Amino acid sequence: MIFLGEFKAGTSVFYAANFHNDTGTLENPTSPEAQTRNPAGTWSALTTPAIQNSKTGHYGGSVDTTGFSVGQHVIRMAGTVATAKTVATEFCFTIVANIASDIIADTDNIQANLNAIKGLLL
Repeated sequence: MIFLGEFKAGTSVFYAANFHNDTGTLENPTSPEAQTRNPAGTWSALTTPAIQNSKTGHYGGSVDTTGFSVGQHVIRMAGTVATAKTVATEFCFTIVANIASDIIADTDNIQANLNAIKGLLL
């Protein structure tokens, strides 16, 4: 499993991997698919992974984590290569809780924006 890092909910998490056939040659899979698993163990379908950087066999996508709960989440990406073998890669990432300094920073940003608007109106 490939660890992608720690993120706060609302962040877009990118994942990508290469598909290889039995001889180790990069190959575009048929029927690529991806799912995500939340900390409670529930699996949900993701948007179909797409070819990345116009490179043969290099597929991936992004996960919008808005509304995700704190804890470890898993992404499973799979597809079938020419030898009729299903190949899969798993990734994991952790959603971490906001801390007090995040809330203060957000409040400071809101105040700065309000002050800028006030300056425009005066």
